[in-house]
Amino acid sequence: MGFSNKIVPHFSYRFWCWKLKLNGVLKMLSLLSGFSYSGDDELLVLEGLRGSDDEQGVWFSYDMSRKGTLSITLAYDAADKDIVQVTVEADDSMADRIRLIDEIQSTMKRLEVDDEFVSS
Repeated sequence: MGFSNKIVPHFSYRFWCWKLKLNGVLKMLSLLSGFSYSGDDELLVLEGLRGSDDEQGVWFSYDMSRKGTLSITLAYDAADKDIVQVTVEADDSMADRIRLIDEIQSTMKRLEVDDEFVSS
């Protein structure tokens, strides 16, 4: 039996975001592990999402590990294809920052909804 020095993720977190905001959310997440998220990655993620469905259990996984373990699993929401379900597996050390990224994007969702309500 060989020894592996790979860090096992201890933190799992799930949230949703608008499909239009996914690229920004993934760029923010990639900064946590030193992963250089580029246009090529964006295309791979969009292709991987094609045909995904959270309720059917069809998910796409993408590894963003570099300086630490960070892996994401994505699927379109079964009820609304403008929504992407995001699960993040990461080192415990990233937990607070991952929650903060979700809090920031959640606040933006609320502001956009409030703005639409006020504008109507």
